[in-house]
Amino acid sequence: MVQVVASVLLSAFLKFLSHPNFIFKNGLFLLAWFYYVPFLFIVPKLSLKKSALAGFAYGFVSYFLFCFWLIRYDVFSAFGVYALFGVYWAVIFALLQIFSKTRKYAFIFNILILFFAEFLFTKGYFAFGYGVSAYTQWKIPVLTRAVRYTKIWGLDFLIIFFNCIVVANISYVLKYRRFNFVQIGGTLFFAVLFIQHIFIGFFAEETETSSTLKTVLIQNNADPRKDGIEQYKKEIESLKRLTDKALMQYPDTQIVVWPETSVVVDVVSAFDKKLRFGRENERSEIAVDLFDYINSKKCDFILGTSFKNYNSALLFSPIKPIVNSRQTVLPNWQVYKKNHLVPFSEDFPLKGFFPEYYQQSVRSGRYWLEGEKMKLLKFKEILIGTPICFEDTFSEIGEKMAKMGADLFISLSNDSWSYSRACQMQHLAAASFFSMENGIPMIRSANSGQTCYIDGFGRVREMIKPFSENFLYCEVEINKVK
Repeated sequence: MVQVVASVLLSAFLKFLSHPNFIFKNGLFLLAWFYYVPFLFIVPKLSLKKSALAGFAYGFVSYFLFCFWLIRYDVFSAFGVYALFGVYWAVIFALLQIFSKTRKYAFIFNILILFFAEFLFTKGYFAFGYGVSAYTQWKIPVLTRAVRYTKIWGLDFLIIFFNCIVVANISYVLKYRRFNFVQIGGTLFFAVLFIQHIFIGFFAEETETSSTLKTVLIQNNADPRKDGIEQYKKEIESLKRLTDKALMQYPDTQIVVWPETSVVVDVVSAFDKKLRFGRENERSEIAVDLFDYINSKKCDFILGTSFKNYNSALLFSPIKPIVNSRQTVLPNWQVYKKNHLVPFSEDFPLKGFFPEYYQQSVRSGRYWLEGEKMKLLKFKEILIGTPICFEDTFSEIGEKMAKMGADLFISLSNDSWSYSRACQMQHLAAASFFSMENGIPMIRSANSGQTCYIDGFGRVREMIKPFSENFLYCEVEINKVK
């Protein structure tokens, strides 16, 4: 029993350390190549029932360590996630135990089971990609550049393959004092895949820069737990102050980006009601003030805000009002509505069973509506994909935007509720693959971090200190990786 507990805890702790964490902000990438090894040694020696129990313990403990910051959002939700992953891993361990009876071919089943488990974690309504093995390698470009061709799953398969082949070789040699041709073949196959990744990493190239976009990214570091109309006004004033400071230093800026939900009020709808029905209230006053501010500038703005009960990114292009006119003009605008909502936090999974509760919750602002379709925003000739929050951790969303012709990703995020640098760095690690897989640069405006510029290879070119009021000016090279 001591050996089982030690193996499970060791695997969980290695997983925790390999990803960005509160001890090592970038994570210890080498550990990912070994973090499944301890429990893979022990599972074949257990009964089916004990394997399932060990799997539950591994899933619960590993995600408790890895996603400890979820507790700061909601204790019950956090332990619900930990328990859910405990159930997932109980099933996975049971499958590993069952197929361990195939002996010399067991490592092949181990690879397939672990690989498809990580793949399935990122799919569907309850998808949660944090913890995928490939994300640990986000700072190793010689390996990650290949995901431009294999997607993230090529690298993920490679890491899982190595974990399993190490266990297979050591176990067989210890038992039979020789190598088996199946393991030898597997080792050679791994070597070919690894060399292929390295080769691509050395020779991948970028195209020439077609244009440069001068941008300012605002990080206002607002407290998401504070609300009320006076708080919303205060936050907008802070955003405007940071923007003015940036534009004074960089007057040629073409786009200013404010992070997710930085403007809580649905300013477009509030302004529309004012024009149509003459309804003047504090929300319409915020809209008028904001649109007057935008129209006074020479650059466009991309704002994280609400729009008709959608979590949205709006691009505003200023319109100069008629001289001496005191009439506020609505800037030209485009909108992207968030497609993948966070279950329970932004969306109610059981809405089909409780439609009245769901509709009431949407009207009250408890939940958002889901965007109907993918859409790009357009600035001059540049097409922009604007993933919101954890949308930049989903490969399929980046792929859709790239196929629609996106030249640039502008990510709007707000992880400040976690009060955790580890949470933000884990999000950044996943987001970097959003660029790597599509060869398209990304800039991120995040409330408390990580606000940064990522190139088409997933390299973080520039980044500002988290949990601070600041801005980042960057001249983004609009190009694509071959």
